[in-house]
Amino acid sequence: MCERSSVRIIDLTTGTDLDEKLREIPYKGGWRSDTKRDYLPGTRTDFLDYIVNWVDNPDSKRSLVLVGQAGTGKSSIAHEIARRFRDMNRLSSYFVFQRAERSKREDYLLFTTIVHDLSDRYPSFKTALGKVIGKNKRIRTANDYRTLFETLLLQPLKDVRTVGPILVIIDALDESGDAADRKGLHSFLAEYVSELPSNFRILITSRLEGNIIDPFTKAPKTFQIIRMDDPQLAAGTNDDIQVSLRTYTESMAVSWRRKRRAYSSG
Repeated sequence: MCERSSVRIIDLTTGTDLDEKLREIPYKGGWRSDTKRDYLPGTRTDFLDYIVNWVDNPDSKRSLVLVGQAGTGKSSIAHEIARRFRDMNRLSSYFVFQRAERSKREDYLLFTTIVHDLSDRYPSFKTALGKVIGKNKRIRTANDYRTLFETLLLQPLKDVRTVGPILVIIDALDESGDAADRKGLHSFLAEYVSELPSNFRILITSRLEGNIIDPFTKAPKTFQIIRMDDPQLAAGTNDDIQVSLRTYTESMAVSWRRKRRAYSSG
């Protein structure tokens, strides 16, 4: 997710500041740097290198879906990829679903948040979006996937020319409000992501649940699916465990020494 732009655009047809209209479109801050998602340096390097290469390869499929059981490190990888591309000013949008916030309303925020982030990053997109939303308040407050995707995202993108990949990260899709529905957000993404410009790269993480993964497997030209237990990429898991144990042991030793000094000085 990029920093909020200071560019202000006036709608010449109404004299209204476009930022005022954009504020009517809901936004959810996607950057979550909580400790549960913190990445331990030196681990999952094969996965990280693979994903970075996928983003940068112009011949890659539009979307990569990283799947695995709970606790296997999917969100840690997504968070680290987001951090790296953010630090290079190359992250376009980062959206995290959380079980505690699960609702259908939350699902709609995915698209409106991406729209906001693209407006912040690309002034040309913001201008094109202004032409679309105009006086149409209904569009600004729509709550169905197709209207949000086609009107607020696809239509403005027709007037935008960008250089390099546009990276969007969707973390924990299995926690979306309608994940259990056959026609939920996952099914919509599986059907419509192919309509995005070819330089879009959508990284999705999800638990390995059939109802969510099946729609992506039926669109192999658009989606590449990688499992956390991939025999090649996960080959260094034992090394990761050793790094984790060593880091934990060192941190415990430091903590013990601090407590001992505090006790001695007291």
